[in-house]
Amino acid sequence: MAGRPIVQNRLRYKLAQAVLRVLYGRRWHYISPWQHGSVGAEGLFFHNGKLLLGRRAAWLEHPHKLSLVGGHLNFEDKEHVGEALVREAAEEAGLSLNAAEFPLERALRATLIHGKTYRELHDVSTIVFHFVHDLTDTEATAVRPCPEMPHWAFYSPAEVEQLIAAAEIASDTDIIQEAFRARR
Repeated sequence: MAGRPIVQNRLRYKLAQAVLRVLYGRRWHYISPWQHGSVGAEGLFFHNGKLLLGRRAAWLEHPHKLSLVGGHLNFEDKEHVGEALVREAAEEAGLSLNAAEFPLERALRATLIHGKTYRELHDVSTIVFHFVHDLTDTEATAVRPCPEMPHWAFYSPAEVEQLIAAAEIASDTDIIQEAFRARR
């Protein structure tokens, strides 16, 4: 049962809600003790009208697919969304950015994703903040591969549409298309 999503009509969900109602006197908005929460940040990094996408390593979820820069917040270090994006950009692409450039108010969108599995955690609900940022020439030439993302490249809108049609992109393609539209 550990890998199955929590659905309202399943016994596991009903049992969890009954226990929470006894303990706290109310229902907990579809939350159960088996769910895990997460917050993430993704960067839609552009240079000269092209979007930076990286090829995912074979051992990651969605192997060999293209993806944006991003990852999860480190709650132990009390990391802010902008700090997480800057850390992930440095780790995954060798970019040196400033967290002050990514306040929550600048997020293009926040997306809620349910039912993902990360390593040993199942039924993860994640809020992902998406940021659009134009890289300078210096930043664009500094992009470097890492073990997680062994290849990076900039793609034009037409190339991205072809990649979407070929199902080559692991990231949310709606947010990518929205970012291109917002740049016009």
